[in-house]
Amino acid sequence: MLNPVQELDADSPICKPLPPYEDIIKASSGSPNDMLILNVSQNEVVYQHYIIVHGQVLEAKGKDDKIVVHHPKLPSLEYPAIDGYFKAVVELAYGVNELTFEYKQGATVVSQSTLTISRGKFTDKPPLKLAILLAKDSPETFDAPPGAQGPGINDLDAAVKKMRCCAYLWQAYMAEMMYRNGCGRRTFRLEEEPDSDAQDESTQQPRAKVHIIRSQTSLAEMRDKRNAQQWRPSKEEKGEHDPGFLKRNLMESIDNFEGLSNQDNIACLLMDSHWDPEQDLIVGHTALASYQKYNSNFALGQASATLDMITNSQISERLFGMTSEQVKNVDRAIHDASVPVVQAASQVVRNMRPAIDEFMAATHKVADETVKAVHQALTPDTRAKIRTSVMNAVKTTMDNYV
Repeated sequence: MLNPVQELDADSPICKPLPPYEDIIKASSGSPNDMLILNVSQNEVVYQHYIIVHGQVLEAKGKDDKIVVHHPKLPSLEYPAIDGYFKAVVELAYGVNELTFEYKQGATVVSQSTLTISRGKFTDKPPLKLAILLAKDSPETFDAPPGAQGPGINDLDAAVKKMRCCAYLWQAYMAEMMYRNGCGRRTFRLEEEPDSDAQDESTQQPRAKVHIIRSQTSLAEMRDKRNAQQWRPSKEEKGEHDPGFLKRNLMESIDNFEGLSNQDNIACLLMDSHWDPEQDLIVGHTALASYQKYNSNFALGQASATLDMITNSQISERLFGMTSEQVKNVDRAIHDASVPVVQAASQVVRNMRPAIDEFMAATHKVADETVKAVHQALTPDTRAKIRTSVMNAVKTTMDNYV
């Protein structure tokens, strides 16, 4: 998330992609032990918990080298480096972070560099909230290899830590991709809470909060193959398949959970997902997303949202004059009726594929030639104005959503 900025001009760094590594190297002093930070500038302001930093030591050659990152308030981090190149995911505290990078070959530090990064706060956009959904009789463990099971390894505490780590990586990766594409280090923010595990209060930092939601659904219901998203029923079993079951269960559980609502942006992990080798099926699993939001009085969703998303009986009756079971039956009928249409459409596309490929190849050729001709006809000043206009449009869009 960027600070408020003035209207962008063509010379603004945000309008320009990252320079090639070769250009960065040429701009250095050329010393064999120079360490180049390739994607972060001194005194940058960022808004994520971790930042991805990549760099190079010009003449370093080795397969077992390492980069060590020191922070005055946080634990040091160590990553492998090969032939002088390294990438590091670096934790940041709120405020100014004075980082020291050491490139080591064995116990010898062959290059060292310092980098100052400030981490700011932004609260003008709603956070992404993290949650884990459990069955009412969940064993509170997740699938793991035989040698990687036990307390703190595949239990609820481990799941919380793993999900928090995933969210930090999502956040850092999004900021890096936005930056590489000229949109600044924009990313989403995470809901945070005090770190109750911190041993030293002087270095305590907020951490991403993970809500634990206990469903009213049993483990057997969650892992019933008929409710599995990926189950492929036979023709006789089609009427038994309910792929929207877990999603409805999640939304109802959120409705009954204090601290979350269907108005929030939520990333939820189903901890009771399980690989069943006998059925060759992942049960207790769904990977569906939804833009749907509703409260006790009305529902707002995608225009094409299937009826199985709405199961609250009060809402179903208010919107459709039907019970939840009737809504499910209508949804199944819609699904069954759509199958032959989709199959027929797929066959038509397969028959047309050669002609489509030929048409697309010709279209791409014409488009490439057109772009080249237009580019040659434009002056550098005109190209700069077009780039500025596009980047301002992108910035406006991102300000509304990120």
